[in-house]
Amino acid sequence: MKTISKRKLLNYGFVMSLLAVALANFAIFFVYINFDSIMLAFQVGNGEFGLDNFRMLFADFANPLSVINQALKNTMIFFAFSMLVQFPLSVLLSYFIFRKIPLYKFFRVVFFLPSLISAVVLVNVYTYTVQGPLTDFLSLFMEDVPYFFSNSDYTLWMIVIFVIWSGFGINILLFSGAMSRVPIEVIEYGRMEGVGFFQELVLIMIPLVWPTMSTVIVLGCVGIFNSSGPILLFTQGRYDTYTISYWIYEQTMEASYEYASAVGLFFTCVGLPIVLCVRWLTNKVLEDVEY
Repeated sequence: MKTISKRKLLNYGFVMSLLAVALANFAIFFVYINFDSIMLAFQVGNGEFGLDNFRMLFADFANPLSVINQALKNTMIFFAFSMLVQFPLSVLLSYFIFRKIPLYKFFRVVFFLPSLISAVVLVNVYTYTVQGPLTDFLSLFMEDVPYFFSNSDYTLWMIVIFVIWSGFGINILLFSGAMSRVPIEVIEYGRMEGVGFFQELVLIMIPLVWPTMSTVIVLGCVGIFNSSGPILLFTQGRYDTYTISYWIYEQTMEASYEYASAVGLFFTCVGLPIVLCVRWLTNKVLEDVEY
């Protein structure tokens, strides 16, 4: 029978001690917390279990004036602008930086800077800019300039603009890195064949960086029902700015864990097939590109 040397036992013990920390973290902060959240979704009080929380949720869906419906609508607005506006603009800006347009280093810093600054500072600077210089400028053309952050007609859209502007940094970093790895021979050959600026982007660059783009798309869809801006720092849900994630946060602060868990579980079940479908579609596109 083959014996294990003392040195190997020590190596195995060292590796297991390192894995023990990661396994304990996984067991406590993923398995236990998620299992406890699922159990809370079915808890109706006094240790009893039932579907009352889900009945309450569907009753809120049936009420067009409920906070849940408002939060879902706002969440979908944030998600739509993230995928349909911020994502393509990030690709386009990354390509401009890749082509080294005039002042491209300056623009690279400007777009990435919000990712380095504290959210509290960034929100305060943005609020001051809108309510200060921008309001003063608009007052030259308008008699009654609204306060953009205490008006239900404007507040949500001002936060949407903030989210788009402050979210460019990471995407540009990822896309620029992927574009910089495209073989220069491919780019030069396309230019020799008379490929123009936007043809190069659509026909060469996007197909070659599609793996990175598809990963960003899938990750964006993973957080489809968590899409929101810094609602806590801006409005705390006032002026019709609730989102699903902020509403759940507010419920937990008020110790309404059961209903919040039911809402989270429901949207998780709805979001899972969406993510799987998007992943299948992006992989299908990747297969076609590789072919």
